[in-house]
Amino acid sequence: MTATLAPFDADRHWRLHERVALRPEPFGALAYHYGNRRLTFLRSPDLVTLVEIIGDQPDARSAFTAAGIDPARWPSFEKALTSLVAGEFLVGDDHVTEADNSSPSDPESETSSRP
Repeated sequence: MTATLAPFDADRHWRLHERVALRPEPFGALAYHYGNRRLTFLRSPDLVTLVEIIGDQPDARSAFTAAGIDPARWPSFEKALTSLVAGEFLVGDDHVTEADNSSPSDPESETSSRP
């Protein structure tokens, strides 16, 4: 059984996950996710540029334009971004960061009104 990925929403704001690091390489870059320990190859310098700036743009279409990507090539980039979203390398605004999701180990240590 093959999993079907949801179509990429290019009208949405996306950003690089806070636990992802990019390492430049001659072919493009390596992307490593320190949270889920996944590694992926960004096989195009244009894709690397897009991933680096996507969080600074209001939506993916604006990022395509800002990266100077020809509209005829957008479908192939949408396919690549779909894979990056599936691997949690890119996340949307609804993503909860690990800091937001953590709770204090001692609830009484935050504030204490005891004398």
